Amino acid sequence: MERINFSYNWNNKLYSKCFITYRVLNSRFRIEADYDIFLKDKHIGTAKLVHYQEIPLNKVTPGIACIDTGYDLKEFHSIVAKMYKLEPGKPPPRFVLLFLRWNEYPFNISKELT
Repeated sequence: MERINFSYNWNNKLYSKCFITYRVLNSRFRIEADYDIFLKDKHIGTAKLVHYQEIPLNKVTPGIACIDTGYDLKEFHSIVAKMYKLEPGKPPPRFVLLFLRWNEYPFNISKELT
């Protein structure tokens, strides 16, 4: 099973039944596929990809930024630029917003991981 890694539980989204994550477009993302979800290299569960939508970085709305990270649009752009090592003047990669649903909920995420 493919895995999706999280270094941080942005906006505490991993506590929700469904959650989103903004990622570089990759052919491994398939609707209805299950993914092992890891937070700080610890397996915390499996989730199904229920939907995805390609959204260029310059089309991300303040609402998407807020729900995904808990920050405003300016800080969201800064976070994405740092995570994906984006360089000014170079075109960014294609991005996709993933919509996932936990296969088993509720579950416990250790507080020290978040």
